[in-house]
Amino acid sequence: MADEKKAAPEEGEETVAKKGGSKLIVILLVLVILLGAGGAAAFFFLGGSKVKGAAKAKDVDDDIAEVGAGGAAMGPTLSLKSFIINLDEPGGARYLKLTIDLELRKALTEVQAKQTIRVRDNIIVFLSGLHMGDVQKRDAKLKLKESLVKLANKAYGARRVRHAYFKEFVIQ
Repeated sequence: MADEKKAAPEEGEETVAKKGGSKLIVILLVLVILLGAGGAAAFFFLGGSKVKGAAKAKDVDDDIAEVGAGGAAMGPTLSLKSFIINLDEPGGARYLKLTIDLELRKALTEVQAKQTIRVRDNIIVFLSGLHMGDVQKRDAKLKLKESLVKLANKAYGARRVRHAYFKEFVIQ
């Protein structure tokens, strides 16, 4: 009789086992839901910046396509007077003479045209902090063009200037 009691579980023991199993299922479901919510939050917060970056990259690609070798239509241009800048070198013995044209998306308004003095000032301050290595090589010149466009857009308003073209570039 004692052996029979051990072999056959009592009714109370079965319900405890079922309750323990259902608690485990509930805990697993809660964990899955939390992990899913965390993943979704990460996707939206981290994925959103990639989408914005992709949109910016598309705008840059569009600009390159507009200006590209195919000779696409040029926008209006603005010629700036030459810049003669002392480069940030020991002794101040190095100079940069730079003349640029800015290609615009559309003509400047009267109010924006008055901002040209700010563009010149921003460029002078920026260029005077450069070293020889910052302007000598091809890659450095390409980065310089990008920086000049950013400086001009800062004064004229976002994305007004499409491209910068060097007319003169002399280092002495």
